Amino acid sequence: MTALDFPTSPADNATSNGYIYDSAKGVWNVNELQRVARFTVSDTAPASAENGDAWFDTTSGLTYVYYNDGDTTQWVETGNPVLSFNTLSNLTDTTIDTPADGQSLVYNGSEWVNENSGGYGKSFLLGGM
Repeated sequence: MTALDFPTSPADNATSNGYIYDSAKGVWNVNELQRVARFTVSDTAPASAENGDAWFDTTSGLTYVYYNDGDTTQWVETGNPVLSFNTLSNLTDTTIDTPADGQSLVYNGSEWVNENSGGYGKSFLLGGM
């Protein structure tokens, strides 16, 4: 059997020889699925990213993938922001004088209205006010 040669000071989630490093426990675990990409949730991009890593920006609600095109490396946005990051303060085309739990705002095709009588598909439910 060939001896395994692991890095002496690995970072958390570093991979080597089919193993992945767990810095909290100080051990190398079998990386059965051969996963090398990590998914980070934070308000700043990870400093030590590798090709294929993903990052969810908690400030903007956007998700990025770290991509190496052969010449440069960068965080590339993967799609639209998470809709739950839209807040009442972002709705500038309606005024809510007395918001109440369970109240619905409905988009009628041109603006948000403070009622649920139009039967339109886009709605925003108020809660926990």
